[in-house]
Amino acid sequence: MKKAIKMLAVAFVAMGMTFASCTKETTNPDNNNDNNNPGGSTSSTIVYTNLATPATYSNGEHGFIPGTSAGDFNISVESDYAILISVYEQGAGVVTTPATDYDQVTLLQENAEIGASSHFTSDYSCELYSDAYTAWNGKTGYIGFKMKKDGAIHYGWMKAKVQGYTLTIYGYAYEGTANKSIKAGATK
Repeated sequence: MKKAIKMLAVAFVAMGMTFASCTKETTNPDNNNDNNNPGGSTSSTIVYTNLATPATYSNGEHGFIPGTSAGDFNISVESDYAILISVYEQGAGVVTTPATDYDQVTLLQENAEIGASSHFTSDYSCELYSDAYTAWNGKTGYIGFKMKKDGAIHYGWMKAKVQGYTLTIYGYAYEGTANKSIKAGATK
């Protein structure tokens, strides 16, 4: 029953409904981080959600990543094998480092730029953790992503922690202005 409730909560969040979370839009008129107007003063609207109860995935659990468009991404924790992020929707992707078998989700630090120049993988599965890829193990960092919303690309981040075969997501944000980069951890 507990797993069913958690999956339902994750599904609500993935559909854009907030459930046990705090969502806010902030506007920053001094943000000069506009790919279409370098050096110009533009406003930025970041849609930020802090999960009051972090989403945790472990042994054999699957679910959508909270806060992204429904169906864009799916988390799969394969018991004692790997934590994978699957990308389903055209135009969506996660920031990765190319590898032989699966592209590996890059562990981003706070303030890392996520935008058009980032290396995104839109393949079916990207490796977040396995015995062969341990960059995330025991660490908290940011997963960079892009998603399509209303037919346009929006860049975002998720704050996550990996501890063995358990993934916890604490919150996420995306740039409300299409095709505009965002810094990992930015909330305004």
